[in-house]
Amino acid sequence: MADAGVFYLTVSGGEILMRRDFFEILEYARKRTYCIKLKSNGILIRKKEADRIKALGVESVQISIYSHIAEVHDGITKLPGSLGDSIEAIRRLRAHGIHVIMANVLMVQNATDYAGVKALAEELGAQFIMDPTIRGSDHSGARRHRQALGSTGFAAFLRTNCCTYRGFDKRWICCAKLWGAEKTTCRWLQSVDR
Repeated sequence: MADAGVFYLTVSGGEILMRRDFFEILEYARKRTYCIKLKSNGILIRKKEADRIKALGVESVQISIYSHIAEVHDGITKLPGSLGDSIEAIRRLRAHGIHVIMANVLMVQNATDYAGVKALAEELGAQFIMDPTIRGSDHSGARRHRQALGSTGFAAFLRTNCCTYRGFDKRWICCAKLWGAEKTTCRWLQSVDR
């Protein structure tokens, strides 16, 4: 990939830190001069891991936060204490000066928690993005069924929280930083309303 001119390497999982050779992979990628971005739930990022991530010059770490309310977040992850562990990881990484992105994955269970997660990101000094996609599997590789918002629910969420409708030219305008697809989202909303 490096020989083909690939500059960015995003490492995601499952949970990337569960690999015993995770830091060996990062070291090799840095030797190949990749700009590295990580996606994690953060629960395995302790001081030692944060130190290594900093030492390897990782560009950013994206951590999924489902809700600012522990019962909701932990209920989705099925791991008691996971919200607290993820927040501590964000604090550790920010203390090292690492750019952290909090990704709020939207589902029916947490659709009303968007503003709280955004406020938490601001409090922690992390960038906030909203992500309507769900990609997950359990340890057997079978598809994990989480309750996504669906097209109708997602459109309603956007209308309420992220976008405004300009009546004079009948267009949706996104007024929130989503996941880097604001124009696509507005075009999609317009197609839903036809």
